[in-house]
Amino acid sequence: MRIAFFGGSFNPPHLAHRAILAHLMARFQFDLTLVAPAYSPPHKRNLNQASFEDRLAMTRLAFADMEGVEVSDLESRRQGPSYTVDTLAKIGQRYPDSQLYLVTGGDAYHQFCTWHRWEDILGQACLIIARRPGYPLTGNLVLEEAAAKSGQGMILTSAPQLAISSTAIRTRLAQGDSLEGWLADAVAGYIQAKHLYQMEDDHLEV
Repeated sequence: MRIAFFGGSFNPPHLAHRAILAHLMARFQFDLTLVAPAYSPPHKRNLNQASFEDRLAMTRLAFADMEGVEVSDLESRRQGPSYTVDTLAKIGQRYPDSQLYLVTGGDAYHQFCTWHRWEDILGQACLIIARRPGYPLTGNLVLEEAAAKSGQGMILTSAPQLAISSTAIRTRLAQGDSLEGWLADAVAGYIQAKHLYQMEDDHLEV
């Protein structure tokens, strides 16, 4: 069984998340794709972060019509930071004898070696890194050499290049700018109904 894990803050989830995941699902033919908002993202210290419950609800709305996708609350079931190495271990226990794939964006190519127990992650899952605008997938020889030795490997792949980020969305919401073509209608409606992201913030996030 081929299982992909796609995690992130999803603060909020947007159409670039959907486009990238749909592209990779079509290419790699995963049997199951697990999408999970991080309960407490260790790399994201964002003053304008929606609650986990709101981010989970928005993520379910964002991916509701994608066949083969399961939006999971598994990262809320333990205390402390949401470390990918722990999440993958839980998935491996739930689905023994499966091939795991960790799907992430091009920014992770340059940050990956700062992740908690990053070398152990490479031993748990094949790393799939999708290109993002502004993040060339070159130069991280430490990661590339470690991935080659891990037995799981790493795939650097092209994906739809949509210049959309959660940071830009929050800024535009705070400024009252249009987000047509950036968010699923259901997610935009949820944000409006819950009055989320009413303050501007300058903290980087995807």
